[in-house]
Amino acid sequence: MKYLEIPVNVEGSMEYAKANMYLLDTPLDKVWYRKRPTIIICPGGGYEKVSYREGEPLAMHFLSKGYHACVLEYSVAPAKFPTPLLELGKVMKL
Repeated sequence: MKYLEIPVNVEGSMEYAKANMYLLDTPLDKVWYRKRPTIIICPGGGYEKVSYREGEPLAMHFLSKGYHACVLEYSVAPAKFPTPLLELGKVMKL
């Protein structure tokens, strides 16, 4: 597994906004590369906080099922709507 932290900055983003990427390794001895689906996990909290216990455990579950996983640490209060939604859109573009 590879782990990457990618900053997510849109207008109104807080400095901590980032995408934590959990990527399954593809063996280097293989000539072909297998495309894998990716799931983006947005831990709950009602835009007031981010529930970290809903992030990494779910990412590990989806990794075990063959998915790449991304946990979005989106901006919460005092950031205002639509900042979290715009951050999700930026991560989807990745």
